[in-house]
Amino acid sequence: MAPGLTRDAEESRLNYAAHIRYWRRNLKTFLPRQYTGNDCNRMTLAAFILSALDILGDLPASLSREERAGYIDWVYSCQLPEGGFRPAPATDLGASRSQENQIWDPFHVAGTFFALLILVNLGDGLENVKRREILQWLTKLQRPDGGFGETLGEHDRVEGGNDSRFGFMVAAVRWMLRGNLEGPVDGVPDIDVDAFVRCVQAAETYDGGLSEAPYHEAHGGFTSCAISALYFLDRLPTKKPDGRQRGLRNLPMTLHWLASRQTLTLDEEDADDTYSDETDSAATCHDSHSFMKLRNYPSMRGKLSFESQPPVHAELKWVGMNGRENKIGDTCYAYWHLVGGFGKLPGDHPDPQHSFLGLMVLSMFGEPGLQNVDTALCITERAKNHLESLPWRRELLGLDSTGEAGRYNVPMLHPRTQTSVWSDKRHHVLEAKEGLMAPRTSHLEPQASAMAPPSKKRKIAAIPEISFDPAAREEYLTGFHKRKLARQKLAEGENAKKERAEKLRFRAEVRKQRKEDLEKHVEEVNRLVRQANGDLSEAGEEDEDSANEDGNDIVEPPAPAPAAMDINEEEEFVDEDKYTTVTIESVGISKHGFEKRGGNEEAEEKEKEKRVWTKERPKSSKPKKKKIKFRYETKTERKVERVKQGLKKKKMAAKRMAD
Repeated sequence: MAPGLTRDAEESRLNYAAHIRYWRRNLKTFLPRQYTGNDCNRMTLAAFILSALDILGDLPASLSREERAGYIDWVYSCQLPEGGFRPAPATDLGASRSQENQIWDPFHVAGTFFALLILVNLGDGLENVKRREILQWLTKLQRPDGGFGETLGEHDRVEGGNDSRFGFMVAAVRWMLRGNLEGPVDGVPDIDVDAFVRCVQAAETYDGGLSEAPYHEAHGGFTSCAISALYFLDRLPTKKPDGRQRGLRNLPMTLHWLASRQTLTLDEEDADDTYSDETDSAATCHDSHSFMKLRNYPSMRGKLSFESQPPVHAELKWVGMNGRENKIGDTCYAYWHLVGGFGKLPGDHPDPQHSFLGLMVLSMFGEPGLQNVDTALCITERAKNHLESLPWRRELLGLDSTGEAGRYNVPMLHPRTQTSVWSDKRHHVLEAKEGLMAPRTSHLEPQASAMAPPSKKRKIAAIPEISFDPAAREEYLTGFHKRKLARQKLAEGENAKKERAEKLRFRAEVRKQRKEDLEKHVEEVNRLVRQANGDLSEAGEEDEDSANEDGNDIVEPPAPAPAAMDINEEEEFVDEDKYTTVTIESVGISKHGFEKRGGNEEAEEKEKEKRVWTKERPKSSKPKKKKIKFRYETKTERKVERVKQGLKKKKMAAKRMAD
């Protein structure tokens, strides 16, 4: 390790328990809903998860034999009949796949690259990989200018971008399947290596970096991919010329450009926010921006100085790496998270991409407890040693004529040590004969976790076992889980409607029953009244003289007494239990002299003009005001709104300046 990379003994160590919990959770349970849009990149996410567990030294302890075999079978299920791997099972057409529709289920260079990394991490021998078909297909991805695309479209048209990312993955797949041999091998043609080197040279900029295309701005991501691709093709610059065309025409300038990416400018000093100036998309391949806001973290001298004095940047405990010139420090691995993993921005949730790259960089810087990594393939050296020890590969490269290379005796190095643990070949052969599973390589032998020894003062809780339900996962990934929830929600709504209708029907029946009971009661009272008045016989038969002409059972009141009615007239009224006799004394005075002419007609007209009372309140003609839906904006929405307002102000200011 370089002297400048020596770690301070007082620095905080990696929270191994939290990171292992985070990665095991990603491996054994569903990812958050934010990853639904990345379902077509499932192979990439799986490679990040398994490689991260391998770097932490926890991969053997995280997988059982059945799970390991199941993951290997899943990867091979994504292999196409004509060779290569699809990036996810989502594009699998199954039995309906034909020559006409196979362009919708294509060979994918990124899916193939990450699928091979997964198989190598899991210790597979790659015997079932269609190596010849893949190598033949790689030659078709190369464009006339030497660059490579992502996949083939209709009529074998090269689709995808034209930058060093795809060239890196093609070179890595080629190296894994045939080494760095140039020219045809066993009748399989090779890519035009010289043309690709010329394409890389054309993308070199004046300052030593590499860009997406000629005359574009140099970018750290493109530079990394191009250098790794040249490494796999054995075309990096050498001290002695050997007659072969090599990339990076000005190596000192490239090294200077890479060293210049280190910056002490960790915060924006102006009011303009440049976060919206750059994007993260596959089309532009801009770097992942994690802008450091370190106003709350001054230097030691800044803490002692007055608040009006700026801190001395040279004494900060942090330093950033930018992806391009004149940019503030940005990184995808500089932030811890309490649940394990690394987030893109302070306070953000961790994600597999930034968490995996964070572990890679920490391993490169010699973090204790992490496995050694191969920076070109982005896997551990243990997995790379397994790949290089495969018999068919050693025989192809002429490293072992017998083909009996130490496939079962690959040394497994403990992190930061040179102690090798050798596996027993006979033990694996016995397992294979018993049909338990394919022989495993030694680097996947169950062993104690390679975590750093915890502090005596700090107790790390045991990692809880995570149960995995394959049926639930399959139901979720195939969409049946979502449909099932929708059906349950619909059934709940239908049940609520039925319950409400049942309540209304019950209330209607109660009202009807009460009405019938009331009518029967009135009829019985009327019958008793008529019987008491002599209109009915004791048997309940109605007399002919008292029968109502209209058939109404209600007893008509007696006619009003004439003016000359006799005094002391007696009337009988029936009660519930007894009869009451009332004597009415009439004086026989006429009121015709007190009435106005036409008075009865006016009273009747006024009575008609009165509004008939109704039980329901009259409905207002004014429409009801709609309720305003109110909710708080999320942190992301507020950030986007601030960016929009800033852009709007810039446009208005530019318009005023132009006017």
